[in-house]
Amino acid sequence: KTNDVRAFDRCRALKEWLAKLPDEYFIGGDNAYTLTDKLVTPYTRAEIAGDEHKRTYNYYLSQLRIRIEMAFGRLTTKWRRLRSTLNFSNKTNSQIIRVCTKLHNYCIRMSLKDGTYVRPVVSGNVDELNPSAFGVDPFDGGGNRRSKWGYLESDPEAAAAPVRYSVLVPSDSSRRESILAEVYSRNTLRPRHNRFRNDNNREDEMT
Repeated sequence: KTNDVRAFDRCRALKEWLAKLPDEYFIGGDNAYTLTDKLVTPYTRAEIAGDEHKRTYNYYLSQLRIRIEMAFGRLTTKWRRLRSTLNFSNKTNSQIIRVCTKLHNYCIRMSLKDGTYVRPVVSGNVDELNPSAFGVDPFDGGGNRRSKWGYLESDPEAAAAPVRYSVLVPSDSSRRESILAEVYSRNTLRPRHNRFRNDNNREDEMT
């Protein structure tokens, strides 16, 4: 077993893939990760310093992460095969997960009250979409059979001397600051129930 950050630090292919994402794409993580242009993290308590808009940013970033966790939870609850280790090649594992997600979405659409199948709306021609055109290459599962067992291949040299993500993508707060600027411009605030609950919690901590 290992924590997420240590696993992330050892996945050279994942870090290189993330570093090559098109400019408009990024992912969100918690404060254990390094803040970069491709990986946005929450503001710490010290950084917030009473700034309600920074709390708003943290709230909605947290909500995005929660929704992703809920989606995975629903997927693995319905398709129990995903609750155990997939001891196949990366290619086969990807196919299993892809089929489960497609069946899952199909079941959701068929469970509508009127029983009408709703065809998903896809922007553009999915058959012509090519992430490689943006410099995003697929993971290469090469190597021996053992290196393909249900996880991203770890380079033996990288395991001995991990290449830190900050080497590929230097620490950069500009993405987070631009999102915060948008929160300021719209004067977006957290939902009232969340502000009320957190304010009460802070009062309890002070008493």
